[in-house]
Amino acid sequence: MQLIDVGEALMRMADAPVCTMDSLTTKAYIYAAIKTLPTIEAEPVKHGRWTTSPTGYPFCTNCDWCPEEDDMTHGRYKYCPNCGALMENGDEYF
Repeated sequence: MQLIDVGEALMRMADAPVCTMDSLTTKAYIYAAIKTLPTIEAEPVKHGRWTTSPTGYPFCTNCDWCPEEDDMTHGRYKYCPNCGALMENGDEYF
């Protein structure tokens, strides 16, 4: 599977000729435009867990970020606000 830059695809479609092309010409133009689009690399999903520190506060195992006491009143974090890691046990803490 290849991921494409949707912004680039939309810009190319906006540059498409606005004449009355037949459907075969339109399909060929769209195919060529998509085929030559640059692909983008997807970032792998980072995973982490909330673990309790010796002081009793949870911290992210991916980046060691520990929320301030005020942050813990905002609900559960399914993703670490600091590094973006998906918390495997995000519903257990906070």
